[in-house]
Amino acid sequence: MENLIHSSPDALWMDGFDPACLLAAETAFTQDNGWMRVRGYPDESTHAPSVPFAAFAGVTDEEGRAVCAADWLFVRLSVNGQHVLTQEKTPDYHCRLDLRTGLLNRRYTLVLQDDLRLTVQLERALGWQHMHCAAQRLTLVSSRDALLSMNLGVDGNLPDPVTGACPWRQTGCKTAENRAGLSLRHPNGAEIACLFEANAPFPLMALDIDRRVVFGLSGLLRAGQSCVVERKIVNAVNPGAWSLQSLDSAPSLDQLTAENAAWYDSHWLPASRKEQSGVFGRL
Repeated sequence: MENLIHSSPDALWMDGFDPACLLAAETAFTQDNGWMRVRGYPDESTHAPSVPFAAFAGVTDEEGRAVCAADWLFVRLSVNGQHVLTQEKTPDYHCRLDLRTGLLNRRYTLVLQDDLRLTVQLERALGWQHMHCAAQRLTLVSSRDALLSMNLGVDGNLPDPVTGACPWRQTGCKTAENRAGLSLRHPNGAEIACLFEANAPFPLMALDIDRRVVFGLSGLLRAGQSCVVERKIVNAVNPGAWSLQSLDSAPSLDQLTAENAAWYDSHWLPASRKEQSGVFGRL
């Protein structure tokens, strides 16, 4: 594991992918802004033995354990009918968590059928000032023209890590043009609403399938041209009457990381310098 993961004062990164190290890597690349936490699991699939886990502060079970909430980073994609999935050792794999911006950036290249080379980049971040907000971006580049098929949205049909059953009950679903939202209620009474706005170069079609709401899209990847799909996200706990208009003021990924960097420079760096000077840690 020590040969894959490296660190510096402002970043954590991994070069090369090995399924045997996946659980440790998912833990190391966990993102947390104090209100929501997401394991560093792959957005684009449930790699075995991957453990998708997203939680919100204050949402716990009867034993006080954090409840596994919906997978609001849900993505499934295939190119020319072949599912895009890193499931074997992949030397051309790079993952980096920037501690200044909170950006998790994963990039790899796969060789698919007929020697088609597909480069995939997935970026995501949680807001440090807008703590209910997050953002995600997918960039695909194909070596040849190819047909892309993608679903992205919110999946609330995840099993509880303790009981193995999904505890959530769907209480609402809304879609409008390129926006969608799903609300779920837990047996403990907590309710969550996960909203997102997707921007893609292809038409979107909304699907509501039992504790899931996704947009399906398909189109032609042009050889050597970047295909970019972005979405901004708002999550809320016990939201009452919720509206997709909550997305109006949600920041994009670039806005979110810029805000995080400004927050880091104005709050964390001064505190870090004080700690290095001995101000912190005195009794």
